[in-house]
Amino acid sequence: MRRQGPRAAGRGAPECAILRVTVLCISHLTWAELGEGLAEKRVLPQERITAALLAADAAPRDQRRRIATEAHIDTLIIETLGAWSAGWRWSTGSGGLVGGWCCPQHSVLRGHEPPDTTSARVLGAVEEWRDVIASLADEFAALAPVEHADVATTVEHAAGSLTAWVVARSEASDAWYQTLTTVLVWYLQAWSLDSAGSRAEILRVVSGRFASWTEPDDTTTRAAGAELGVAVQRQLERPRPDATLAWINARQTAFNADLERYRAPLEPVDGHRRFIEGVERRRDPERAERMLSALAMSRQTATRARSLNWPRLAAWNACLLGLRRSPYREGPGIAKGGRERYSGGQETFRAYLAEANHDHIPWFVRAARVYLDICFFHPFEDGNARTARLALDYVMTRAGLRLGVAEPVFVIARAADDTRGPWRLAWLILNLSVPIADERRVEARP
Repeated sequence: MRRQGPRAAGRGAPECAILRVTVLCISHLTWAELGEGLAEKRVLPQERITAALLAADAAPRDQRRRIATEAHIDTLIIETLGAWSAGWRWSTGSGGLVGGWCCPQHSVLRGHEPPDTTSARVLGAVEEWRDVIASLADEFAALAPVEHADVATTVEHAAGSLTAWVVARSEASDAWYQTLTTVLVWYLQAWSLDSAGSRAEILRVVSGRFASWTEPDDTTTRAAGAELGVAVQRQLERPRPDATLAWINARQTAFNADLERYRAPLEPVDGHRRFIEGVERRRDPERAERMLSALAMSRQTATRARSLNWPRLAAWNACLLGLRRSPYREGPGIAKGGRERYSGGQETFRAYLAEANHDHIPWFVRAARVYLDICFFHPFEDGNARTARLALDYVMTRAGLRLGVAEPVFVIARAADDTRGPWRLAWLILNLSVPIADERRVEARP
């Protein structure tokens, strides 16, 4: 059934088709990360939101000011509540799932409304997004795989039900099928049915079948579900991909494109330390203490202008794991529930690690690259993601910088064969960086 488009609904498409500054794309989050929103008890302080709006209200209420203000509020929310909260402005007007928020022009200091009114709208959108996650959790539970049912049948049934759910929730608005793609990925993750190629398969099946502002007919929905079920089952039956080889191939050209700079108005805080004290301490206080000790070691190495090498990296890994030493892994590495394997020898990895010290390369490229090198070589038996964070922090400390907000960088699962992913990571690191007081960039020495 054809629905009214944005013009017929009284909202001009050109007005809403504006730049949105987004530091954390909701489609990059995993279902496990979203699940933290259901257990999250922290309260969003309305006074911080109102203060940001009051500052914006001191200047003319033009479009650029509204865009910057929405981006600032987005950063405050993610910084306070965690990465799961990034969906608060995933508007139904753009195919998303939150009806209480539209866009900067229509939701930030709209007309002559006072800042308190916009602040209340923000808080309402955050709570609505939390309710969306809870509703999705209920849907996924109702669509749990049945014993003895094959994967293809399970996914086919789930795809049909979730298509109807997304259509109803998004009102089949602009690009609603992209939201369906993300929801289907989350469903597969919720029941460990996902693989490295899941998103690509869903996109292949969905593309060209569905249209904006149009509800799909039953025949189209059933055909898409059946094809997707078969595709997912085939993906799960394939051998595990070699993430290291995929990364080596992508690494050569991953950072060739220019980076557009957008400086979000971040507070000069230590986002990495805050992440450890908040997210990690709530999960495991002892693990958080070890990570803080390892972070201090990495920063001491950087401030003493010592180069990053294998012995130092291994010492950081041993510290965060509470071990005496951390050797290079023996044989291929396995991670992500066995869905990904890692080859690559120590000699190649050491050569890549040394490139983190090459100061003629922009610091944000080196930070992103060494982070991904560790993630996709998986040199240690355990703690690779945390060690990657320490190496990234080392590069930033040498540049006299910190991450003002860590969640967008640390909580997103990266794909080795994502050719645009490294560029996006470097962009995030660049734009989430804040200076360290009284600390200057230094050159590394052996």
